[in-house]
Amino acid sequence: MSLIVSTFQISIIFHPHARHTQPCDPDIVLVSSDGVRFHVHLAVLLTASANGFAEALMPMFLSYVPYFLEEAPVAEVAATLNIVLHVAYGMSAHHFAPNIETLTNALTAVRTHYAFFSPPHLASTTCSLFSLFVDYAIRGGIESAKQVYCIAAQQHLEPLAIASSEQLLSLDIATITDEWCILIGA
Repeated sequence: MSLIVSTFQISIIFHPHARHTQPCDPDIVLVSSDGVRFHVHLAVLLTASANGFAEALMPMFLSYVPYFLEEAPVAEVAATLNIVLHVAYGMSAHHFAPNIETLTNALTAVRTHYAFFSPPHLASTTCSLFSLFVDYAIRGGIESAKQVYCIAAQQHLEPLAIASSEQLLSLDIATITDEWCILIGA
């Protein structure tokens, strides 16, 4: 006889007993593409997402059984999904200090895959994702601010472009390349 032991990773923030703003324990488990489990509340995700979290949650919503945790695989890696869930719950994720790739992937996921918010909401200073981009621009200096400004320009998020441009005031105009001008739509 052999004993098979399996291990898996669970999010520190979205663990099995994390209630956050809810009166009960999580009722669904999202599994990132790299195998990390996030215990979340179906009601929070369905409220935040206009498309049932890319329709991954709709079968569970229709056949919901209390106290039975179903797992739903999602396409995002754990770092990105973590930011997406913080946005869904309206929680700050500043302490994770995500890199620009994670932020960009989270923005894409929130806007296109999960249909959380309209562009004006994403550009609001009250949106946690907006704050993460601004923090990245401040934390990383001119090059980071240029990255954020470029993303804001491409995504038509004018308030984010304005916020990140404050970090570009010391930019030497002679260092602006044609490539960067094209990226920002100039």
